[in-house]
Amino acid sequence: VTTFNPNIVADGQCSLIEAMVNANDDAATHADCPAGSGPDTIELPSGTYTLTLVYDGGSGGTGLPIVPGTITINGHGAVVTRSSAPLTPLFRIMRVAAGGNLTLNDLTASNGAVSSSYSGGGALNNGMLTCNNCILEDNTALAGGGINNFGGATLVLNNSILRNNLADGNVGGAIYNRDSNVTLSNSAVHDNTSSGYAIGGGILSWASWTATTTTTLTLSHSQIMNNTAAGDGSTGGGISNIAVSGQTALLMMTDSTVTGNHAQFGAGISFTITDGPSPDSRGSIIRSTISNNHAIDASGVNADGGGIDVTSSTVTVVNSTISGNTVAPAAYSGGGGVWVGGYVGYPAGVVHLI
Repeated sequence: VTTFNPNIVADGQCSLIEAMVNANDDAATHADCPAGSGPDTIELPSGTYTLTLVYDGGSGGTGLPIVPGTITINGHGAVVTRSSAPLTPLFRIMRVAAGGNLTLNDLTASNGAVSSSYSGGGALNNGMLTCNNCILEDNTALAGGGINNFGGATLVLNNSILRNNLADGNVGGAIYNRDSNVTLSNSAVHDNTSSGYAIGGGILSWASWTATTTTTLTLSHSQIMNNTAAGDGSTGGGISNIAVSGQTALLMMTDSTVTGNHAQFGAGISFTITDGPSPDSRGSIIRSTISNNHAIDASGVNADGGGIDVTSSTVTVVNSTISGNTVAPAAYSGGGGVWVGGYVGYPAGVVHLI
């Protein structure tokens, strides 16, 4: 890429969108850029690339071309952002189609926003998305303010940051992982918010009715900090792990920290089930710290699980610290550190502390 203008302009300069189109087409569709051929790598000079237009109007709109094949973008510290100018249309930054494979290196994606009916403000991933040394910040959507990972997709975050993203409908302030797999390594999810009947201020990992395999969320050497699920009935300020009928949602956390998060139930982490027979929500927390999380009910009626809320789920905690978590005074509240319970007709919650 040889220009900071990302749009298609026949000016002898290779733009980001022109390069992605050529990579997708395996052709020199735009003469300003080399022809694509199989898996392609796009090099971005460090700087800011401001998107002003919707490139693809489907599913709420995307500013960059959807990726159906294999592309690597080396950002060299570049920022790809949706313009904040008045009258800029709503759209997310990027989308990976089913079967697509996009790798981002040293890149920031910011200010993506889709309308209240759509998800994935920064990115919508239906394929394989890998982010190395990346930042996703200030993105907004109904679900998955930063990233919506959906329908058997795989999301891998290495040495990356998701911050100040908003799910303004209700679920997954930074990440909404539905029927898919997410792995975070040496990464941070902080200061994200889900609002309304909020679930997962930082991350929601949900095995829904359409899941075909176990839905997984894996964290290693990562931090979930200062996220908020705001609203009546809010759960999982840091992380919410949910399974529905016949499905399994698995959270595996190693050498990680969950701290400073807020919600009404499970301010740090919430494990729960819903809808129909035999849902399976479970987790393992190893050599990790759950600290200084705060469960609060603005109406003063009920708040549970300052650190961890385990409802009809099974969780094993090994060589870990649960410390300094609190539940605000309320008529019915409990479990400053850990709250364990169950729904009528379902198994009781189980927590093993080793």
